[in-house]
Amino acid sequence: MAPRREPRPPLADNIGPRYCMLDWAFDKGHRARFIENGETLQPLRMRGHGIHGHMDYDERYAPLFKRARLLGFVLQFKRQSPTLVHAALTALIDRWRPETHSFHLPCGEMTVTLEDWGMITAMPIEGHALTGRVERANWQERVTTLIDDCPGAKSNRTSGVPLIWLSEHRRTCPQGADEATVELYARAYLWYILSEVVFPDSSGNSANWAYLFFLADWDAGYSWGTASLAYLYRSLDDATQRTGDKSNMGVFVWAFSIWMWERLPVGRPEKLPRRPWEDYGEEGEETRNPTVAYEWDVVKLYTGLNKTSYKTYTNELDALTHTQVIWCPYRQEREWAFDLNVMCDADRGIWRCIVPMICVYAVEWHLPQRVATQFGIYQHTPPGQPTDTGGHALHLMSRQKNQSITDWGEEHKTHVTEWNRRRWRKDVERRATQGLIGSSSHAPSSSRLVGEEEEEDEDEEATHEEEEGEEDESNGEEEYDEDYGPPPTQTSQASQLPKRNPKKKDLLSPDPFQRPVPRRPKKKTEETQDPTARKPGGRVTQPTARHHGRRVNLPPGPLHISLQKLSAKPCHTLPPEHLAVGLDILPPSCLAVRY
Repeated sequence: MAPRREPRPPLADNIGPRYCMLDWAFDKGHRARFIENGETLQPLRMRGHGIHGHMDYDERYAPLFKRARLLGFVLQFKRQSPTLVHAALTALIDRWRPETHSFHLPCGEMTVTLEDWGMITAMPIEGHALTGRVERANWQERVTTLIDDCPGAKSNRTSGVPLIWLSEHRRTCPQGADEATVELYARAYLWYILSEVVFPDSSGNSANWAYLFFLADWDAGYSWGTASLAYLYRSLDDATQRTGDKSNMGVFVWAFSIWMWERLPVGRPEKLPRRPWEDYGEEGEETRNPTVAYEWDVVKLYTGLNKTSYKTYTNELDALTHTQVIWCPYRQEREWAFDLNVMCDADRGIWRCIVPMICVYAVEWHLPQRVATQFGIYQHTPPGQPTDTGGHALHLMSRQKNQSITDWGEEHKTHVTEWNRRRWRKDVERRATQGLIGSSSHAPSSSRLVGEEEEEDEDEEATHEEEEGEEDESNGEEEYDEDYGPPPTQTSQASQLPKRNPKKKDLLSPDPFQRPVPRRPKKKTEETQDPTARKPGGRVTQPTARHHGRRVNLPPGPLHISLQKLSAKPCHTLPPEHLAVGLDILPPSCLAVRY
């Protein structure tokens, strides 16, 4: 049963000016609008896990979780979560903008990137998009096939199985069970962890059957990292529209809190000695190591009234400066007291990709070019538009509002195709700006494609040289490489950017994530070119003054050009009326001066 919709505080029809860069569909109900108009809002309540029962972890599950590349995630987040700071998280959510998928702070924009998500959760980022055919019909029979049991058909639940039922009927795997039985219990355990920690539903006490179907094949290779981050983005978008006194937010708030504590001083608790890590494996088995979340295993919070703390944290965020922010918390020189899980940075090659992240029905864009400072890159104003994140229409796509859609993979096939075309990026901007801010130790520095072997690097360098040697037949137009971001149909991306020289280390590059296709320089010819010859742009080909016998070719420059610096002999100065300023071609008579 869906929870009752909470009434919003009354708000006048005229709530203020409409800002051109904000989507009115998001902005008119945003929490920030209510605060701007003097409304007093209550902090949101974050729903954590560990209150709906308990499931016993069995070491016999480990080989199956390892095949799904989720062993590190399970070992880290089966532990007891630290205490959440509801007021601090709410103050940060008030600054979330669905139009840009980022928090707008006085020191600039910040967001949870794929780098943060991989380091904190150790969930796989590389893989297939987590979407496909999801049918409501006969879902109980399919659940029974996967975990060998399901609540009776008389239950009024249509979205999943109660978490309490799972903890009672699939809590402990029997001793001496065969491999098939162990697999059933392992699937139920992982379904429970994912439903309670990562993908909680609106009620917060049931496991959605849709995510169980993606666990049917342990070797399917889904991108659980991008799916969970997309679910976080979607939940943050929805949380900005909740203004009731008892509003809550149910998402992967454990990882969200770790991100805030790692980067921002607001609401950061005191670290206490960590509990021993008892899940280490044999030497060299790095998939059993903890993640960055283990750094905050036990914390001490500062107590106080939730409402009072909410105002305090809001004021602290208003006064936040860039020197208080830890822009690159995962830098190489940081000394960790433990060995990190190998999955934390296993997929670092796509941390800076501009890609759509898909979670069944939800599609949310990952826009790292808006938070380049978090990667140690000099940040410039991004060429953003209100439709950067797909607009309000894409946000409305959900299971509740689109129950007639059963094949979400077909519905989002365009975004699935864009995700499948992801590539590693060249690290051109980092080399040019590493002395300005510093660099992230996990940033990609290779230009090979995902999945290629190391021995192919030399072949690619040779191919790159051959491409530079090809004839340029594009009439000076820069080709678009769709492997380096969304296609030109996305109005916010490279189709609107000015062209630049790919061989020049431009510190003021408008988009450090869009790599121009390299071009072969023009070959020099011994024959003297006609000074009045034009390129397709209509400009004279001679850019500087040069000597040709007793003639001097003048560039199309200012109105008054002196030749004293070009020759020691007496020379004439051209009057302004002979330069024909404003014409595409200068008359030859004005370009040849004899003396």
